[in-house]
Amino acid sequence: MPAPTSGYQDPQLSTLSNIHRNRRYIAERIAPVLPVKKETGKVRGFSNDHLRTYNLTRAYGASSNRMAFELTDQANWNIEERDVEVAIDYREIDQYDAPYDAQRDATIMVTETMWLDLEVAFAAQLTATATITNNETLAGGDQWSDFVNSDPLSKIEDAIEAVRGKIGIRANKAYMGRAVFSKIKFHPDIVDRVKFVGSGSRDESAIERAIAELFDLEELIIGDNINVTSKKGQTNTKADVWGKDFGVFYQAPRATIMEPSFAWTPRISTGGRFRGQRSIDTREENGGKSTVVRCTDNFDVLIVDTDAAFLYKNAVN
Repeated sequence: MPAPTSGYQDPQLSTLSNIHRNRRYIAERIAPVLPVKKETGKVRGFSNDHLRTYNLTRAYGASSNRMAFELTDQANWNIEERDVEVAIDYREIDQYDAPYDAQRDATIMVTETMWLDLEVAFAAQLTATATITNNETLAGGDQWSDFVNSDPLSKIEDAIEAVRGKIGIRANKAYMGRAVFSKIKFHPDIVDRVKFVGSGSRDESAIERAIAELFDLEELIIGDNINVTSKKGQTNTKADVWGKDFGVFYQAPRATIMEPSFAWTPRISTGGRFRGQRSIDTREENGGKSTVVRCTDNFDVLIVDTDAAFLYKNAVN
């Protein structure tokens, strides 16, 4: 807990403070929230028997051509609760001057911590070759940071087609770390192609849309987030949460049967105040001398269909 006077600032500093803060969380853009009623459950999947070809010709008086299909367990979810809290001494609250507010600031801190927890959990799975089994690790001249030898246009198209070859539908979205986008937006092959796409504007959001349109993708999702990887008390070492990887995937517009989807974020949709989306609550401790601000979340990383994604590890160096 900060010292009692840490919230006090000289008057001339009351309009300025400094914080390192993530701005764009992408986990739920890749894996939308899936409302469920129980902490555990399974997603069922159909066999591929309908994708086989059969001799369907029937002779006079012969029996009809009979086929079979199966329902199998495709994926399982196991929702776990996560929470984090900050305790604020009443003396500390008294020492805070406007525009600072101890309880509000604590709420921001625990909420940001919870958002980052979700982001790191998904990034760990979505950038792992053990999870995304359709993958290729790039090296040397194949990495898209090599503007002379690499061919990102062909690689991205190959990945999108690899998804179609597995599930029958082209990938409709892509995700990557900021380190990847910072390179490919200047790659000569990309620059040469996107100048003919879109409105002609070359601000960053327009470049994102142009690259997405070039590959007939609905969305290009870029992860800017960083996290501290060193232990508390040591010099801060920060790293990109989404690393240097690039993935494409197919995601259905909504949860439904008879439709493939890559990933979802299961959350309990019914129950008490700690269910559903992340929540904030407060309570008093130590005879009212401390106010505790707590953030609670309940979710799981649900990868439904690994065939619906393709991953390039180390897309840039």
